[in-house]
Amino acid sequence: RSLVAKAVAIRLKRCRTHGEYMKEVAALLNEDALPIASLTIKCDVLSRHAAALETQLARTRATAARNTSLLEERTASVEEQARARTEVELTHSRETERANAQLVDQLRAAGHEGERRLRETAARQVEVSNLRLELAQLGSHRAGLEREAGEAG
Repeated sequence: RSLVAKAVAIRLKRCRTHGEYMKEVAALLNEDALPIASLTIKCDVLSRHAAALETQLARTRATAARNTSLLEERTASVEEQARARTEVELTHSRETERANAQLVDQLRAAGHEGERRLRETAARQVEVSNLRLELAQLGSHRAGLEREAGEAG
């Protein structure tokens, strides 16, 4: 190889991406640093670069496949956990509804019992009032009789 070919090969090997490589080739062509005879070198370097890109692409695809698989596993796990939590919450909600319905029934029954007791108490109060009135009338009648007896006697 000539010195020019070695220099060109060194410049091309420094390229990390295909885009950098293509820019460098264009620059070398503009400088007339790539004689037609060195196109074989260019082809070799391009082949090596393409092989490296294919290897990198294969690694990237493998990594993407692993990541996709892990993501699907995690998603399935999260979905299962969410379903389990939802089921627990639904069961708890149903139990709470049932307990609330029982409380409502108990409160209604207690309300009816309270109303019944109020009616009974009101009836007793009326009865006590009537008895007091009757007692007052009897007391008044007795006082009248005692007066009459005192006057007669």
